[in-house]
Amino acid sequence: MLMSARICAVCATCALSATLLSACGGAPAPTPPADEPSAVGEAPGQARAAAKPSPDPKMKAADRGAYRAALRDGRAAHRSGDLPAAIAAFDRALALFADDPRALNERGWARYKGGDLQGAEADTRQALARTVDRRLIGASWYNLGRIFEDREQAAEAADAYRRSLAARPNAIVQARLETLEQNDQASMAAVALAGPFADDAALCAHLKTAADVEHAACLPPAGPPIAGAPFGARFARTFIPLWDEAPPDPEGPGSDLWHLVLDVPAGRFVLLDVASTYNPGAFGIYEHVEFAGPSTRTLADGRTLAWLAVDHNRGDSDMGLNEVEEWNEQYVLVCGVGPSGVPACLGPLHTRRAGSRSILFEDEEEAPGVEHDLWSHAANFSVELLADGAVQVKPDGALARDADTAHVGVHRLVFP
Repeated sequence: MLMSARICAVCATCALSATLLSACGGAPAPTPPADEPSAVGEAPGQARAAAKPSPDPKMKAADRGAYRAALRDGRAAHRSGDLPAAIAAFDRALALFADDPRALNERGWARYKGGDLQGAEADTRQALARTVDRRLIGASWYNLGRIFEDREQAAEAADAYRRSLAARPNAIVQARLETLEQNDQASMAAVALAGPFADDAALCAHLKTAADVEHAACLPPAGPPIAGAPFGARFARTFIPLWDEAPPDPEGPGSDLWHLVLDVPAGRFVLLDVASTYNPGAFGIYEHVEFAGPSTRTLADGRTLAWLAVDHNRGDSDMGLNEVEEWNEQYVLVCGVGPSGVPACLGPLHTRRAGSRSILFEDEEEAPGVEHDLWSHAANFSVELLADGAVQVKPDGALARDADTAHVGVHRLVFP
């Protein structure tokens, strides 16, 4: 079954073939410490219409200056080790520019350094939900990986580092991922889903807590399970409005987070943020995501595995430069149930990662002195589920970036 929706937004993404086939312009990423790098679709009955971009909101000159000063103060305080002062400065920046992903990410990193893992995770996830900048996406996933490592959640940390590398290559992130994997190079641990939840109310309470936004709206799974899908697979949605409003309008501008809900004998479980979008209704941002599946495969030992394919397209137009940046990411999630009885999923395993920056209107007259930085990149992979339950990832052609090799090889899947 194929599900799709068009919206203005942000996120992450891979397609699938016969067996199991075969990262967004914006504001600059925050400046991390020198030694460190600092996810729509449509489920049954839950489609959203495309939002037409409107003119960019403008800050008053005085507010803009105060906002930049607050960011500078926060970064200076962080570098000097005064974390409370850094957090207070980022608070001032966010009071002037609510939900700014740069300030959120930097406040989250300061909170992490101060030992507030819960606050750090909340800030970082909000930053991810509100940016299309690949560098900031990569930095935010790295920060989440560090948070997971401190909680001794190795599988979640490795998954976060892979997502960071998918957004942009980085030697420090690659080294931390390799350190996590060095004890078992041939295996990839699936991440256990959250749950069980007794009913939709309990599920929504968890989703709202995870979003950590006062006026977030939860739309629980609607309608019957996806036709032919295992584990009663359905989708839930969290909507975060662009502006704090009560009650939130799920069809208005904001962020959508899509979650995979699985029903197994042990109860109902959820995989957070299978896809996410930021739909501000402005900034020239456009996204289109399709879900294919889930489909199933029964292994020789009788185990059943399911996989979900995600195909995500995004565009970000810069009218001032007459340029448009476009990205396509396709990936697979592989899910199963291990000895614990709790479902777990592995991924994203990319089957395609491509992007380009090109001229938006070819017939538009260029302003004097304009220089364009145009580029393109594409990497394709095949992802095959072997008879013994291992996954083989093979490149289709030459790879141009180190990040493209993150999953290449044969990996034994480990389900808790």
